[in-house]
Amino acid sequence: MHGRISIQCSLVVCVVLVSVACVGATPQPVTTMPPRLHVDDQLGAWLPHLAGAVYGPYQKGGTESPLSDWFLYPGAPADDQHIFGNGPQDGTSFVYGRAGPPRVHVVYDATHRIVYYSEGCCSSGTTTLAANILPPPHPVVSRDLTGLRTYRGIALGDSPEQVELIFGKAILRTIQKDPTESVLSYYYRYPESYSCGRERNFLFVNGRLTMIEYRHGC
Repeated sequence: MHGRISIQCSLVVCVVLVSVACVGATPQPVTTMPPRLHVDDQLGAWLPHLAGAVYGPYQKGGTESPLSDWFLYPGAPADDQHIFGNGPQDGTSFVYGRAGPPRVHVVYDATHRIVYYSEGCCSSGTTTLAANILPPPHPVVSRDLTGLRTYRGIALGDSPEQVELIFGKAILRTIQKDPTESVLSYYYRYPESYSCGRERNFLFVNGRLTMIEYRHGC
């Protein structure tokens, strides 16, 4: 009898102690890791780049220009510029390759074959608007991009002279692999940093602007 009472008393004491411990415990915050972006090397290979024409900021042949510019994405304020040129943050997101890897946001206008995307990793990034681009290997976010322009008013279809009116005279370089293609390049090195700056590249095909590439990097 006494043994049974002792066991019952012990159980009561345990329940009370557990209850007190639960009441006095401070809730611990739950750490959640950000979701990992989808890896898509097929989409990465599809993105148009100017790597064959320009290999990075401050290359010989470019013209120095301190003029800033960025893309005016539909719905964004005119003075709202991000480090990578106000790219489509609401586009299809993914990463590709191994270096970084680059984080990409892309939108494609299937009707007019225009692509608009931003990609970046660490302290560098690029925002690109390009025409005459074949459809992606699989669907991405789609919308009309025909009205997309930069803050300074540059748009696809412009002539080299129209770009030079804004950024200044520059050397129109012909791309060796295709004489119908030519590039205007402008760069600016930030005064407070020797290795950081921005680059503005404009690709023309038969005298008409078909790609705008804005880069920032260190």
